[in-house]
Amino acid sequence: MPQDFNQPLETPELSRDPYETPLSPNPPLFIETSKVTEEKISMINFRPSGWLSEKEIDLLKNAILLRQKDIALCEEERGILKHSYGKPYKIPVIPHEPWQKKPIPIPKLILTQFIEYPVFCVAKPNGKLRRVHELQYLNKVTIKYAGLPPNVDELVGSLSRSACYGLGDIMGGYDERELDITARPLTTFETPLGILQITRLPEGEKNSVAVYQAQMTWILQEEIPEQLGMFIDDGGIKGPRSKNQHEKLKENMLIRRFVCEYAVTLERILLRTEEAGLTISG
Repeated sequence: MPQDFNQPLETPELSRDPYETPLSPNPPLFIETSKVTEEKISMINFRPSGWLSEKEIDLLKNAILLRQKDIALCEEERGILKHSYGKPYKIPVIPHEPWQKKPIPIPKLILTQFIEYPVFCVAKPNGKLRRVHELQYLNKVTIKYAGLPPNVDELVGSLSRSACYGLGDIMGGYDERELDITARPLTTFETPLGILQITRLPEGEKNSVAVYQAQMTWILQEEIPEQLGMFIDDGGIKGPRSKNQHEKLKENMLIRRFVCEYAVTLERILLRTEEAGLTISG
């Protein structure tokens, strides 16, 4: 990867000391907002049933309320990496001849059947469509970035050693990192609506996995690996390793210490992603 092609990521100063938690050992009762409602909170998995006390759940709800700007419940609320952290990504390519893939005429009689085409859509579990691009021509001329994501088995194993853990993902993943305007012509494709270009980190591009992994590792570097395991856009937030799961807080005997420590870590990680401009799927 040319060293001067994509500028190094930056670390702007946070709006507060992340280690001075705003959480109280005596959390207030949950009061829903226009964004974080009882219905939305009920979708969060606090399993197993009865494992957490009501006060412990209130503490976790309070952490979510404090960082509700970091929660995206729909695509319109999805964030994007701030330029103060990282500039839009440029795709490094070797000198090459421009390519042109002419669209294949499709007879109307088979338009709804299985056809071969470099751009198509597949259905998501929520019923929406995911656009898929065949990027072989682009990948052949792209300079490979050497980075790799962590080993999945090792990451999962590290979660199992925690007293508790939680999972979250960046909403839209690659869609929260811009593609530089100079790189967009490399992604040009033709549709019935005209010629379009990809404006975000392309899924299937040779370096997208490594670039996004490096981005998230940079933003959350102070939490990795002790408090967080990050695999591209999916994160495993780790509670303490303490096996003393019955120790209670002196300030509130209805909250176990390891749950409180996990809530503090959760709020701090959400603070870091929020200030980077990213959002977590709600």
